[in-house]
Amino acid sequence: MIRRAPTSILVLAGVIGSACPSMASITCVTARSYRMVAEDYDGTCASVYVIEMYACTDDLNDVVLNVYNFSWGQGPCYQSFTSTGWIPTNLGGSFDTPALRKADSFVTIGGFGYDRDQAPGVAPGTGLDPNFGGNNVPSPEPQAGWYNGSPLNLNGQVTTYNNDFNGVLLARFASLEPLQFGGVSVELTWNQGPGTQGNQQGFIAFTYYNDCSQSDLDHDLIVGSGDLGLLLGEFGNSCSIADIDGDGVVGAEDLGMLLGDWGEKCEFWRLHTGFGSRGTVRLLPGGGGDLDSDGRIGEADLQRWMREGPAGEEACDINGDGAIDGADLGVLLANWTPPAE
Repeated sequence: MIRRAPTSILVLAGVIGSACPSMASITCVTARSYRMVAEDYDGTCASVYVIEMYACTDDLNDVVLNVYNFSWGQGPCYQSFTSTGWIPTNLGGSFDTPALRKADSFVTIGGFGYDRDQAPGVAPGTGLDPNFGGNNVPSPEPQAGWYNGSPLNLNGQVTTYNNDFNGVLLARFASLEPLQFGGVSVELTWNQGPGTQGNQQGFIAFTYYNDCSQSDLDHDLIVGSGDLGLLLGEFGNSCSIADIDGDGVVGAEDLGMLLGDWGEKCEFWRLHTGFGSRGTVRLLPGGGGDLDSDGRIGEADLQRWMREGPAGEEACDINGDGAIDGADLGVLLANWTPPAE
């Protein structure tokens, strides 16, 4: 049983990167915030503040590959009782709880369903780069990064949410205390699948708010029959998405609030784009990353970069900028070699 109360939208517009012209289609990084109440493994009710972070795009063919140089400075983040850390994992069975699905913190490169539940099997291949700090840190460390270690699975492909927002889920941060996201900086690598040109760009946060009704329980942007059915099914329950007034139980007051909001619409995914520079770094296919010189770029090269990059191995500076960081990892992923036909 869960309860979610959306509160705001944040937008990170592209302003970091080179000034070279580009046809880049990732237009911003956006984050939405809401309250979540969900039952955990031991029956306790987790009540958390949540921020979900997305890449937004004007091209459905885009595929995000990695996030890097993410600096936030918030934390510690909430992890549910059956969580195994920042890499999305749901062991199923008795470990599969509403808190794990709806309130747990994780990072990802897409790979989630439309409902964004941390269900068993989501986001295979997600990995943390050396700057993240490890799978069990309380919050991502400065300049943190994460990636899709299996680019051929296209986890980072765009999902259309509510028919008017095209994006890729990048993270969910939950905390027992209110979270702030303004001023966050982050960089991304993306392409349009193996063998296509890659792009890298940075983003800085701007904040926007919306007034989406808490009675929109099913998040379809209108208060109607779907919400009523959900509330009636939860009537009398505690720790529930339908506890609109937050008094701990679904009852007549919640029903009255829902009926009072009947027909109300909200534009939950209204995004503000076009701020700042659209400058990007463009990555040409075959432009680097074959660390083992076998003529292919794949798992062996990724493992070598993860192993030797933190030690300062010169070959891991793939883009030749004098630093070994997520930008180099992004080049490797963007040049991943498709299987031979």
